[in-house]
Amino acid sequence: MSYVQATMDSRPRDDRPPPSALMFWLLALLATAVFVPCVLAPVWSDYKAMALAERLEARETIRLQAEIERLGLHLQALQNDPAVIARVAQRDLGYSRAGLSVVPLDSVPVIETRAGLEPILPIEPPPAVASFLEWVPFTRRAQLFNDPASRAILMCLSGGLLAAAFTLFPPVGRDFRDRRRTPAADRP
Repeated sequence: MSYVQATMDSRPRDDRPPPSALMFWLLALLATAVFVPCVLAPVWSDYKAMALAERLEARETIRLQAEIERLGLHLQALQNDPAVIARVAQRDLGYSRAGLSVVPLDSVPVIETRAGLEPILPIEPPPAVASFLEWVPFTRRAQLFNDPASRAILMCLSGGLLAAAFTLFPPVGRDFRDRRRTPAADRP
């Protein structure tokens, strides 16, 4: 019997097939496919909420600027136009000239014009995300990844898949395999 045969016979036989790198990467990819939406879906929801709030604030700013301009015109008219002062005195102070009669009217509702305010459009994702969402119908499932309870469960499942990948399919290299099969006393 040769030295090589004696060495091979002394090692314990392992009838298991070698770990598959494909299965490791498949489990790692599946874990990543679950983990990434769990992280990015709440960020996207927060982004949409902030963008909508920004648009609403911009609309309110435009409305207030128009109100400031309108009140500025009233102030200029009060400072420069005697006819405006006479109308204000008649309307607000009840002043009337001799011989003129004032007919009181019920308050007339003032109709605000919303000229220049365009409707708020929905928040569109960036082009790369939009092309991905066209390819994968993800929008209906986004609520699942936004729910804190289900997101925690999905993240734990993702971590479990990654742990299973590393446990079932450990890194295979010549050095790792040799150390696993040789007794601890023979290691350098």
